Amino acid sequence: MSALPLSRPGPAALSPVRTPQQLLWRRLRQSRTAMLGLIVIVLVLALATFVPLLTGYDPGKTDLINKFSPPSPAHWFGTDELGRDLFVRLWAGARISLLIGVATMSIAIALGTLIGAAAGFYGGLVDNLLMRFTDVMLTIPQLFLLLIFGQLLRATNNPELSSGPVPIILIIGILAWMPVARLVRGQFLSLKTLDYVDAARALGVANSRIILRHILPNAISPIIVAATLRVGAAIITESTLSFLGYGVQAPTPTWGNMLKNAQSFITTSPWTAIVPGLAIFATVLAINFVGDGLRDALDPRTLVRARRQG
Repeated sequence: MSALPLSRPGPAALSPVRTPQQLLWRRLRQSRTAMLGLIVIVLVLALATFVPLLTGYDPGKTDLINKFSPPSPAHWFGTDELGRDLFVRLWAGARISLLIGVATMSIAIALGTLIGAAAGFYGGLVDNLLMRFTDVMLTIPQLFLLLIFGQLLRATNNPELSSGPVPIILIIGILAWMPVARLVRGQFLSLKTLDYVDAARALGVANSRIILRHILPNAISPIIVAATLRVGAAIITESTLSFLGYGVQAPTPTWGNMLKNAQSFITTSPWTAIVPGLAIFATVLAINFVGDGLRDALDPRTLVRARRQG
C-alpha cells in the first residue's frame, strides 16, 4: 500500500508577511503606557486645535468683575487675575508650547544629525574637531546660556524679538543638538564598517549618497526616539524660561507664562497654577511614554522576535 502524499499548506495557511511599519505598530500597541501616552497627545492636539475656535472666548479678553472665579459651568477651569478664561487660555497656550516643542526638536535633530553624521562617517580630524566642540558645548550649563540670550533679546526692545516664540525656538534648538550628535556619531561609527557600505564604496558611490541613502536610513530608529523625547524636554525648557520671565511674553499665552502669572496667587487661587502645571506634567509624561515605547519597539531584537512570531 503506497503512502499518501503529504499535503502542503495552501497560501491561506501561511502567515501574512508584515512590513517593518506593521511590526513597529504591533509592538507599540503591546505597550500600555505608550498607547496611553499616544491617546493623551492626540487629545491635547485636538483640544488645542478646536477649543479656541469653538468656544467663542477670546483668550486675551479681560473681565475684572469675574477675576479669580473658581471653576464653574461658565468657566470650567476658572479665571485668572484679569478675569480671563483659563480653559480657553490653556488650549490657546498649548498651541504655542507644542509649536515650540516640535520646532525646537526639528532644529536640534537637524543640527545633531548633520554634525554627528559628518563626525562618524569621516572620522579622523573631522571627528576630533566636531566632537571636541560638542564636548565644550555640553560642559556649558544650558539654562545659563538661555538666560543670557533671553536677556539680550529683551534688551533689543523689539517686540518680535523680545516677546515672540521664534527667538525662543531658535535659542533652545541651537543649544539642544549635542546629545543627538553623539548618538548619531555612534550609529555611524558602527554602520560604516558593514559590508554593504564597503560594497557601495567599491562601486564608486559618492560619500554624500552613502550617508543619505545607505547609512542614515539604518540609523533612523534612535533618531526617532531622540526626537520624541526632545519635544518633551523643549516644552519643559520653554516653560522654565517663561516662568523666569525670559520666554514668550504676555499677552501671548503659554503654559510657562501662565504659571509665572499664577505664582503670586497660588495660595488664594490655586487653580491658576494647578491647571497649567497639570497640562505640562501630563503632556510631557505622555510624550516620554511614547518615546519609551518607540525605543522598545524599534529595538532590533524586539523586531526580530515579532517577525518570528508572525
